[in-house]
Amino acid sequence: MKKGYWISLYLKIGNQENLKKYADTITPIVKSYGGKPLVRGGKYQTFDGDNFIRTVVWEFPSYEKVIPSDCDKTVKISVKDLKESLSRVSILSNDRFRGVRLLFESNTVKISAHNPEKEEAQEELDCLYDGPSIEVGFNVAYLLDVLNVVKTEMAEINLKDSNSSALLSPENDQNSSYVIMPMRL
Repeated sequence: MKKGYWISLYLKIGNQENLKKYADTITPIVKSYGGKPLVRGGKYQTFDGDNFIRTVVWEFPSYEKVIPSDCDKTVKISVKDLKESLSRVSILSNDRFRGVRLLFESNTVKISAHNPEKEEAQEELDCLYDGPSIEVGFNVAYLLDVLNVVKTEMAEINLKDSNSSALLSPENDQNSSYVIMPMRL
């Protein structure tokens, strides 16, 4: 994996002359990392007459470790139908945790939510799934955030078990994948 760096140092420079000295000093350091100093509008950004530059060297985390690779259950489902069902069921979800349960069974998914007032909502959708029954809890807001950016008609949800993260992808799109962590309900 290629390492990436974000340069961000926070300094109060004070005046234009000190800013030029700082820029002359930091530019070779930034270039040594293979980057270039970022300047807005040809000038360093100013706040209330004082110049501030923000620079911190940071290595990007290894995001590949959180992408599930050993999922053995694949569900194909209509994005539109799933969004609409989640929106309806989420009305009765707990306001604090916003949890919904998805029970995947042979070619169906049952979506349910309940709240402390003992109110419950449940819907059933058709899907393409041929595997053992599996129930997973998710924060409905996270699911809807992902589904709102998926532009295909169908989505694939890849699962391992009810305690592992799920990988949601637009159907036939290898460029986009979304990891959604489960929650205990």
